[in-house]
Amino acid sequence: MIPGGGFQGGVILAAGPLPVFLAGRYLRMKRLAPHRVIELGDALGAAGYALIGLSGLVFVGIFFKNSLPLGIPGHLLSGGQMDVASVFVGLEVSGAFLVAWSEFLDQAMLVRGRQR
Repeated sequence: MIPGGGFQGGVILAAGPLPVFLAGRYLRMKRLAPHRVIELGDALGAAGYALIGLSGLVFVGIFFKNSLPLGIPGHLLSGGQMDVASVFVGLEVSGAFLVAWSEFLDQAMLVRGRQR
């Protein structure tokens, strides 16, 4: 399977809230995007990616074999299930980065609270 840019897109999506975190508005950001919501997005991305792989196994007989029709070459949605897999990869990567950053910042808040 050829990469479709899902990882890069996920990193860019995760970098959006990062300035809010770093600007000291971490508690406000936690109200907008609670930890459970971020973890749910992470889990949906992983489950969706696995289900795309299993769909190839079920419909074609080979794991991750393309089971969707290909579009017209040169058009945006011409990659079959590659496009769908890239969306799920992006969701998984952005969720994973946001979970990791929020955990790091939770720990930093705990350490800062103990020092006072």
